[in-house]
Amino acid sequence: GKWCGSAYLLFVVVLLVCLVAGVNGQTTCQVQREVNWMGYLSHVLNNKTLLNIYLPGSHDSGSYNLSRTVSPDHKAWLEELIYDVEEYLPISDLYPFIRDWANSQNLTFLQQLNAGVRYFDLRVAYDNTTNTFRAHHFLLSYFDLLIELKDIQNWLLSHPSEFVVLHLSHFVAMSDPTLHLKLTSFLRSQFHGLIYSTSNLFTLTYSQIISSNQRVIFFYENIENYIPNSR
Repeated sequence: GKWCGSAYLLFVVVLLVCLVAGVNGQTTCQVQREVNWMGYLSHVLNNKTLLNIYLPGSHDSGSYNLSRTVSPDHKAWLEELIYDVEEYLPISDLYPFIRDWANSQNLTFLQQLNAGVRYFDLRVAYDNTTNTFRAHHFLLSYFDLLIELKDIQNWLLSHPSEFVVLHLSHFVAMSDPTLHLKLTSFLRSQFHGLIYSTSNLFTLTYSQIISSNQRVIFFYENIENYIPNSR
């Protein structure tokens, strides 16, 4: 009848919309649920504390774009390796092997966020040749870490139901405390207003984090060794 024909037409239209909106086999709704998974699950998370929320995280989060520059803490090891293998393997063939081994990620920070990652393992080195902070995993990254972190800030501003944990550690070529002051000053400035700043971190619930809009939680490894009276 007429109603059946209209219902069939509606079904076809909905099906076409889903096919057109599909992204890698997923509909727009499915993609949005992944990108904003905390907001989508807020009815479950609201009263959960940070210790009771399982956060998808990435290991060596900044190793997705590594250069050929060896991290200062591994130069001696590399020289020893070259000495051991140069008779059998040209140095030109060695670097791609090292890069493939060291490259733990193939997604940028932005892509990781969109894939659902909320915990970032950030290993930081200071590159004296460019006077920039770099991510590292045996090799230094191509990118300036501080510029890449702006992507995380911008993403958070457009996704108000999500929070992230940024864990900074494995500091290389940063024995000078002024470098840590420079790095922490940038972080405070870049994420101004978004940084969680009270002491009851592990009793804080998801709903409290979101309502306070302090949605960046930093763990800065051994910060008291570099910057006295810091927390």
